[in-house]
Amino acid sequence: CIELMNEKGALVRGVILSAKEKCCPYSLICREDKKLCKVSENKDVHLAAAELYSRQIPVVTPKEIDTVANLFSVCPYELSLCYAECADVVICDYNYLFDRSVYIKRFFTDGGNYIFLFDEAHNLPDRAREIFSSSVSYEELISAVTLSPLGEFSAVRTAAFDASQKFYDILKPYLKENSRKNSEGIEISFSHLSEIPYELYDIFDKLIAVTDDELKKEFSARDEEQRLRIKFLYDYLHILRDFRETLEAFDSSYELFLTLSGDNITAKLFCADPAGEISKRLKLGGSSLFFSATLTPLYYYKSVLGGGRNSDTLEVSSPFDPSQLSVTVMDRISTRYSERERTLGEVIRVITAAISAKRGNYIVFSPSFAYSDALCEAFKRKYPNLRVVRQTKNMSREEKENFISSFTNDDKSYLVAFAVMGGIYSEGIDLAGESLIGAVIVGIGLPGLSNEREAL
Repeated sequence: CIELMNEKGALVRGVILSAKEKCCPYSLICREDKKLCKVSENKDVHLAAAELYSRQIPVVTPKEIDTVANLFSVCPYELSLCYAECADVVICDYNYLFDRSVYIKRFFTDGGNYIFLFDEAHNLPDRAREIFSSSVSYEELISAVTLSPLGEFSAVRTAAFDASQKFYDILKPYLKENSRKNSEGIEISFSHLSEIPYELYDIFDKLIAVTDDELKKEFSARDEEQRLRIKFLYDYLHILRDFRETLEAFDSSYELFLTLSGDNITAKLFCADPAGEISKRLKLGGSSLFFSATLTPLYYYKSVLGGGRNSDTLEVSSPFDPSQLSVTVMDRISTRYSERERTLGEVIRVITAAISAKRGNYIVFSPSFAYSDALCEAFKRKYPNLRVVRQTKNMSREEKENFISSFTNDDKSYLVAFAVMGGIYSEGIDLAGESLIGAVIVGIGLPGLSNEREAL
């Protein structure tokens, strides 16, 4: 869109931001000690941003960021943020506005006259619930004693042992009523509360203070052993602070979910209604626009996305010619979890029938990665000469780009891609024209049953 605007004469600069974890070439070693990082202390980041700007690229991608960051030996993440201050449009994940820890402080500490555009906005309620929720378990708290590289006389070890025992003793009584044994003989239970046991605040305040003091004393790593201690303390403190900040936000829009599994108790501060939290963040800008092909029903999304009484809504008809769409339902094959292996061959035959009508590119969507992998392997065994690609868990940026590019190359033979419903390839990607001509959807695209979803 930005490139098209520039082609028509508009001078608009855009940048795509990547998470620090994805673009850091040194595995975030700066979190342990900035002196160990070859680029974090380099002050030439503004010169690098000026170089990027001079190249007059309509939309600066992570690839261009990496190239210039290497040229000037600067941190690619810092370069992307620095360049963002020069850009008219910043394309980024929801986290950069909503997450309390990783929001872009240079933009959103005080706010500004920004326009927020939310694509695929129907995904935001669940993402916001995830962002504004936080959890911690007994095992995580006690890990400072059982798993940590901290010394025997560490104050954090002592404080963690005390805190974890209190945490367990306070929450266990709430889980007695629904307690039962699962098929493996392990005690399990679930409960949810609308109020927080007040003792939790004191437990986390004390443990955070002790952990923070010890991290400050370590300060910077002088050897590998100390580096391990600093990394552990840093990660441990992040878990504690994230939970404590969410405790501070806990109100009538939250529920406390408690889960017991064997000797482990997990407490999750679950943001059931994110409208209030979303609304607070939207006030950091001037106006907001939410758009999606599936904002139905509109009144629900208007409410849950923080819209007020005066918020406008607009519904338009589809721009696509309905005569170009053919939908066929095959309802005689069970895709229940317990029957998937038995019906695998039947599903493969349906996929074959669907793609045989016309040569081209197709995607087969499945309810899970395991089922998708099983279908993919069975299909490849039956048709070893057809081009097949698959979506896998935790794909790298390069793997994601290769997956998409396989649809847009000049190969005129069949392509059958296997992916999961609700994943990154099931919506929000543009495969125009003949690059994708059909999809096979196996099963029902509904989320799995869980105690949390029942409570919600």
